[in-house]
Amino acid sequence: MVSKELLYAVLSGENKELAFSELIAILDAERLNYELLEILDHVVIFRSNSKALWTISRRAGLVREAGRVVALCEASMDEVIKTLKSIEWGELLIGKTPLVDVTFFKEYGLGLNGDELLTQLSKLLGGCKYLRGSKVGEFIDVLVTEGIALIGLGSFRRRVSSWSYREPSKRPIYKPGTMKPKLARVFVNLARVKSFSNELLLDPFCGVGGFLIEACDMGLKYVGSDINIDYVVGAKINLRHYGCEPNVLQADALRLYLVKDSIDGIATDPPYGRMTSTYRKYLADLYEGFIYESAEVLKRGKYLVFAIPYDEKLKELTEDSLIGAGFKVVGRHFNWVHSSLTRLIYEAILQ
Repeated sequence: MVSKELLYAVLSGENKELAFSELIAILDAERLNYELLEILDHVVIFRSNSKALWTISRRAGLVREAGRVVALCEASMDEVIKTLKSIEWGELLIGKTPLVDVTFFKEYGLGLNGDELLTQLSKLLGGCKYLRGSKVGEFIDVLVTEGIALIGLGSFRRRVSSWSYREPSKRPIYKPGTMKPKLARVFVNLARVKSFSNELLLDPFCGVGGFLIEACDMGLKYVGSDINIDYVVGAKINLRHYGCEPNVLQADALRLYLVKDSIDGIATDPPYGRMTSTYRKYLADLYEGFIYESAEVLKRGKYLVFAIPYDEKLKELTEDSLIGAGFKVVGRHFNWVHSSLTRLIYEAILQ
């Protein structure tokens, strides 16, 4: 049996609830045993094996950083300095001058002096450098939240450049309104498809391939479809541009003609627009057909992840369709886009 380590993950402040759900979905998808110990503001402490850190760094969109917990203590200057002095740093750090970062979340750092903590660490370590920007590789992390100071050995910090070269505007074929890669990645992760396996992800409204590009980048098998042949062609061009298999076909999401129970997860972003009573009826019918077709091709116990424009009546109609098709809603997440659009993201499991 692989031994479990005490680990931590820092959630993006963009949408902490969604980031937490993504973290759990990644651990579930990769069949990693874990035990949640503390869910704090921005920080999750859990036990799992060390493979979890590599997996999170490779897959996560909204997990900002992660690492191993070295020590936990009360968030006071005296206690933090005392704890820093008690750590056998020589056993943890070998070679290069260590990189160090200190982060106080919200008001939880009141009464603490970040510069003084850096000075103390530099004395204890025989010199250190302040971590600036993004980092892949180990660094010393001091995190303060909800009265707790966590001292950790960070294994990765998300680079902003992780997404920049896959932005919709950087792709050969551009489609207005395309979801940005970070959020597209979250949708794919919530579908809980295991990487480097025979499990298959489906995007039945794939447009020009944004979700599929993220699935490819994470090592997932995937297939996409769209009713619009121009999008199908565009998705294939975009996928080839990023070195991905152009597994895309033209099909109506309401009549996919895929083998029953052949799909291990569905992540997609169906069409939506400005809400009127007539358009609400159109969307409700579209979503109903897509949900029932998804239930035909998805395996039992697997996940459907999609978004609708938030509207209370449309939400009610959509959830009626989910229940009718045999799904159980296990997650709802709001994602504000602009003043006239808030997405409601669903995680639903087929029972």
